Amino acid sequence: MKWGILFNLIICSAYASIDIKTPRGDLESNEIIAASKVIDKILAFSPLSQKSSNLIIDIVAADTEAYYAPSNYIFLPLRMRSYVDYYELQDQKLTEAVWVHEMAHAILNVNLASDIDKFSTIFDFYKKRDWYINELDQLDRNSDDYKKLYPSFIENNHRLAQESVKLDLVISYDELFADIYTVLYYNDFQIMEKALTYQAMSANERQAAEHRDFTENFTTAKRDDHTYLSPSKYHFWKRVKDCPLYTYNSLVSQTYTIIKKIIGNTLNGKVMDQQEANQLLIEKFNQLDCGQ
Repeated sequence: MKWGILFNLIICSAYASIDIKTPRGDLESNEIIAASKVIDKILAFSPLSQKSSNLIIDIVAADTEAYYAPSNYIFLPLRMRSYVDYYELQDQKLTEAVWVHEMAHAILNVNLASDIDKFSTIFDFYKKRDWYINELDQLDRNSDDYKKLYPSFIENNHRLAQESVKLDLVISYDELFADIYTVLYYNDFQIMEKALTYQAMSANERQAAEHRDFTENFTTAKRDDHTYLSPSKYHFWKRVKDCPLYTYNSLVSQTYTIIKKIIGNTLNGKVMDQQEANQLLIEKFNQLDCGQ
């Protein structure tokens, strides 16, 4: 994680307390404030009961990745670029689409932690890990306080390693929810493909990006977290493409309910293969209600 703090801004809103950091010190304060407004708007789109509070967000000018750590930590670039040594910058709107996807992970996880006990236990270990890292970073390694705290950090990491294995079976649902949240936010069911597409891409990278398109009917998909449930996406789009925009918040809620139940069952030992998982989602998506 990139924890160095050269600029720090606490933003309190109706949706979250956001601790924004720019670890490389390469952003102006007005850029950070503008970014916070985008983040606030993304959070406001969520109709779910639990809001993502106490978010820690690292923002840099440009990077090849954005990511969410399964707690309250998110790393975001103001502009995505394709490779470290290839500075093709992505369109700002498409970069922000990646932000929506990462923020959606936080929204989903804080609600799952509230609704599913087994998920909450794992989520707490991640939050404690982040807390320990933050505390230890502020202490001298040779100090008594550091030596007193460090064993608890190691013990938490050990427990986290044991528990987090359970999440491997549900990561693909996390990714699906984040994609659905993003396409509804923009009312653009191809936006994730657009956001991940660059001129200089390998064939495998392009194929992976194409599988983020909800308007293509993929009957098979690779066993990758981001594309494992791609066959269900077309059926989601087919069901909701004519839904009025005012129903999109309800569609987020309905999708959450579907995914929450599947994740709860999976954590309790009810595991499906890829075909079964997609088929169940297709059945559920065909039942989505948009008031028509």
